[in-house]
Amino acid sequence: MRRYYFLAIATALLVTVIFVVIKLGVGRKTLLPEKKEGPLIRDPIFWSKFKMINSLPPIGRQRPYTEKEMTILRQAISDPNEYIRIEAIAALREAKHDPKQREEAIKLIVPCLKDPEWIVRIYAVRSMYWLKAKEAIPHILPLLNDPHSDVREDAKKVLKHLGYSVKD
Repeated sequence: MRRYYFLAIATALLVTVIFVVIKLGVGRKTLLPEKKEGPLIRDPIFWSKFKMINSLPPIGRQRPYTEKEMTILRQAISDPNEYIRIEAIAALREAKHDPKQREEAIKLIVPCLKDPEWIVRIYAVRSMYWLKAKEAIPHILPLLNDPHSDVREDAKKVLKHLGYSVKD
C-alpha cells in the first residue's frame, strides 16, 4: 500500500510539472532576435533558392558542374541574401574536378572576401583553403585586419595552409 502511495504522489507531481511547463509555453520562444528583414521561414522564394543551391555540393564532390549548375552558382554568389551567398560559396568550393571550373570558382569567391557580412567572409576564406587557392593570397591578406576576430583567425590559418608566413 505504501508503494502505491509513493507512485501516486510522484505521478501527480510529474503531471503538475508538465502542466506548468505547457502553460508557460517553455520551448516555444527563441532567445535569438529576428533578422531585420523578417523571418526567412515564411519566404518561399528564399527556400526554393536555398534548396536548389544546397543540393549542388554533393554533386560537385563527384563530378564537374554542368554549365546550367554554374549559371545558378554565378547568380547565387551575388544574391542579396547572405545565406544564399554562403550556400553558393559552399557549392563552389567543391569545383575541384575541372581546372577551369576551379579557376572560375576562385574568381567568383574572391569578391566575397570583402562582403559586408562577416560570416560570408569566413566561408569565402575557408573556401580558399579547400580550393588550395594560392593565387588568392593577396586578397586574403587584408582579412588579417578584419574587424571580426573569427575572420582574422581563419585568414591566418588559411594563409599558413597556403604556405604564406604569418606572424602570430
